[in-house]
Amino acid sequence: MTQIQSQIDQLAQDTGPRVDVQTGYRGRSGETGLSKLDEIKGSAKFSTGAAGGRVFAKAEAVVIDAGRPTGSGLARFGRNATPEAQGIVAAEPSALVNADTQNGSGVALSAGYENDWVQLEGGTTPIGMGKTKFAGRAAVTPKLGQNVRATAFVEQKPVTDSIVSYAGTRDPVTGERWGQVMRTAGGLGLSYDENGSGRLCRGTLLPPARRERGEQRWYRGQRRRLSGSLQGPQFTRHRGPQRELSGLRQEPELFHVRQRRLLQPAELHLGRLPVNYTMQDARWDVAASFTPGFQSYKEDQTAIYPTDDTAQAELNALKAENSDVRSYFDSLSKTGFALSAQGSLYYKITPNTRIGGELGYNTFGSYDEFRSILGVRQSFGSTGK
Repeated sequence: MTQIQSQIDQLAQDTGPRVDVQTGYRGRSGETGLSKLDEIKGSAKFSTGAAGGRVFAKAEAVVIDAGRPTGSGLARFGRNATPEAQGIVAAEPSALVNADTQNGSGVALSAGYENDWVQLEGGTTPIGMGKTKFAGRAAVTPKLGQNVRATAFVEQKPVTDSIVSYAGTRDPVTGERWGQVMRTAGGLGLSYDENGSGRLCRGTLLPPARRERGEQRWYRGQRRRLSGSLQGPQFTRHRGPQRELSGLRQEPELFHVRQRRLLQPAELHLGRLPVNYTMQDARWDVAASFTPGFQSYKEDQTAIYPTDDTAQAELNALKAENSDVRSYFDSLSKTGFALSAQGSLYYKITPNTRIGGELGYNTFGSYDEFRSILGVRQSFGSTGK
């Protein structure tokens, strides 16, 4: 009888109404007012069973903050590079124009449908945070055999690396808004998995996507081999090498001034060894991942005003008078050790109520990032105790 009731409870959770409520924090290292980012989110998602899957509607409130750029950061913000250069040549204090505190808030709305092999979602970027734009994703993940699954997807999402790319901002010198970039992507993948030991091959292509004077071209290839799996009724461990090559061509018109390090680096090579642990029973759902590895990335030298020949020519002329003038951003490269770690812990208070949270820390790429989530899931319709 207990087993039958458990199956009824699981069926109710799979097909009955359900509410998921989450709150989360993301902190990203960087320069205050530029690449630094603090983000708080709170979301509520209602879903119910339909047509062999689940339909859902979701609202997500977002607050982001980067502080106010000052000093060297202000001199590289908007068109302030020109008054900085003029002050250097004149041997006088530069008449920089102060920028506002960089923050934003809004509510993103979305709805969709998902089952074992189709995932559809369409909605908006946060309303009230820059211009409201369409954001969505469509994916199919059919099984081609007992252990083989294919993946194909297309998506359009905001670039959330910084305030400028996510919400956009206003140039304190000209008053013009710029930034708020959308990323359009598509990809194919194929995976083979047998008891946790298998291979994954995936490729992603992001064609040029122009939004608010921004363009991104992105390619990504990933090959992964999982090996050495240990399995028991409640515990699973996976480990294996992973190699990844990423390239991002960051078109400088994205920011007028490229405000360095607002996105991931232009070319990124990764070698990683992920180790994953999971444990599940009637009450607990625990997962942990630790991924040490090495990375190498670089960014090319870039003009301050790459899309404005007149403004750039003025800077070049000022630099000819005084070599201390900044007329371009230096190139940058870095090679070394990096790691990422994630963990999640959820507890089922009753058959219909689950609470828990997640933590994550990642040093791959040119920024360090910390994430945390607290969540509650409430299902309706089951009579189990």
